[in-house]
Amino acid sequence: MNMVQAITGIRFIQAGEIGLMSVITNQSEVHILRKSDIFDYSKIVKLATDAYDEYDAKVISHDEAVKRFLKGCKSGGVIYERSK
Repeated sequence: MNMVQAITGIRFIQAGEIGLMSVITNQSEVHILRKSDIFDYSKIVKLATDAYDEYDAKVISHDEAVKRFLKGCKSGGVIYERSK
């Protein structure tokens, strides 16, 4: 992840007026992250922080940290889905 991606991701989480963010995978597939009606800022921040802390401690890889966040983000009210 580069600095632009990190700042964009943080802005998506923090800004109430931003409800959707596009994600382009390494395989050139387009997905979206979108906030649902049950978006929970605290849960999303905890999920992201926990994944990052494990990555930073070299417990999991970068890819595993990203997958962990994306797999769990629905519990915080963020839907990750393929763009139509």
